[in-house]
Amino acid sequence: MTARVWIGIGSFAIGASIVAYDRNLAKRFPAQTPPLGMQCNMIAIRPPKESTYIDELICFSEELGSPSMDLVLDAFKRSTYYKFEKFIGAKLLRMSPSSQAPVDFYNYSVTSDQPLEPDAIYSIKRQLPNSVLLRWELPYTLTRMSEIGANRLMCPWRLMNGGWLEFNRVGETLLMVFGFEYNLSGGDSKRIPDFLRPVRLFFARFLFASLLAQLRAIPSHPSMNDLPSLNLPTPSSGE
Repeated sequence: MTARVWIGIGSFAIGASIVAYDRNLAKRFPAQTPPLGMQCNMIAIRPPKESTYIDELICFSEELGSPSMDLVLDAFKRSTYYKFEKFIGAKLLRMSPSSQAPVDFYNYSVTSDQPLEPDAIYSIKRQLPNSVLLRWELPYTLTRMSEIGANRLMCPWRLMNGGWLEFNRVGETLLMVFGFEYNLSGGDSKRIPDFLRPVRLFFARFLFASLLAQLRAIPSHPSMNDLPSLNLPTPSSGE
């Protein structure tokens, strides 16, 4: 057989394996709507900038005991997804942690605004005993080119500015919520095309699955069951 045939067979095998893996993940982690009161919900209601909006928030959950947020972040940094994303983002796209100012959660003080690690693409925007909020940004050059295409060249889509990722512990359930942030500079709501949504879901489930694998592999750390559950503030009716 020719090299072209072998390439075709190999591509088909890889594609079939990815589809099968995606179907397995979809059964394990069905997409959910994030519970009210989570930090990502608050950001979606009131984006950090008036010229941005947050795309659909997607949530996954798994009963996993009571891991601390430090343990969750440690597992996240060890996960296969994080290493893959770090290579693509930091090495190839030259992405750096978010430079955006700390988020004002209805005048509720921000406790953290620092890189996840020195060469990370994520920054920690807010960390509480039961939750941690991360943000990432695409390089300005990419978003600028996307805005020119969407606003001046009539392209029907635009790239996201970046995204938000939240880990939240509710009892013995770990929740992960993520969403993309887009510009509204053209007075529209253009975003990546809908046919790419399954790809987005696949990578989100891959992220969650690799995180859980690392959490289960790390030796047990002292849980924080003795800490009270912290409820996030909600906007008053006048806001």
